[in-house]
Amino acid sequence: MKSIILAGGKGSRLSPTTNEIPKCLLPVAGRPMIRTIIDKLKLVPDNEIHLVVNEKFETDFNNFIHDNFYDSPVNLIIEKIDLNDNKAGSLKTLQTAKEQIELNSDNILVVGSDNLFSLDLTKFNQAFLDNDSKTTIALFDIEDISMASSFGVVAIDKTNKIISFEEKPKQPKSTLISTAIYLFNQNDFNLINKYLENDNSADRMGDFIKWMLYDQQINLQGHKFTKYWYDIGCHNALARANEEMRKK
Repeated sequence: MKSIILAGGKGSRLSPTTNEIPKCLLPVAGRPMIRTIIDKLKLVPDNEIHLVVNEKFETDFNNFIHDNFYDSPVNLIIEKIDLNDNKAGSLKTLQTAKEQIELNSDNILVVGSDNLFSLDLTKFNQAFLDNDSKTTIALFDIEDISMASSFGVVAIDKTNKIISFEEKPKQPKSTLISTAIYLFNQNDFNLINKYLENDNSADRMGDFIKWMLYDQQINLQGHKFTKYWYDIGCHNALARANEEMRKK
């Protein structure tokens, strides 16, 4: 398996803190949140880890990898920024990674770098394999209908097949949401090129998931997990994650 961690975002809602340090290197419960994610990824057998970063912070990430003495390599993929310091968007970031990674017949795990979660990635991968390697999305019930409108809201059937997906709906139908953890089979992952060639939005992974589900009629699976999931998008979320992760 190949894993791709998306760590190129500027974290503007966490400024000025993120003016000089990338968001995912901020400490949560005393350690950089990206280290917590990578440590989880390293528990998955035969997993090759790639970290896509903004070129502005290339030195920071090189130092981070060097200082943490990983016994298996973490490969950096550097994402260029334009003259206006604009990021390409999540889908173009994945396309860049796809062009630089030798995929062979690998499945691809994509993880957002600003998410902390209780999900056991080894069990997630096994559920994917047990279900004929259908592209699978990790799902979490946030139990707050007002908060759900900030995320992709999902409905599944009794077999965990995804039957609906709404990206940031004004009136969410449930509190079951898509997290930034996706496990793609290679055929579905390769659809990124087709998606972008048709001038679809490159900004949000949720738009790509909707396109796969509705336009391409692909059977997507959900995998629910419990306990905790934190989306570190703003100062309040960072403070909450710090407080609650210290208790675990």
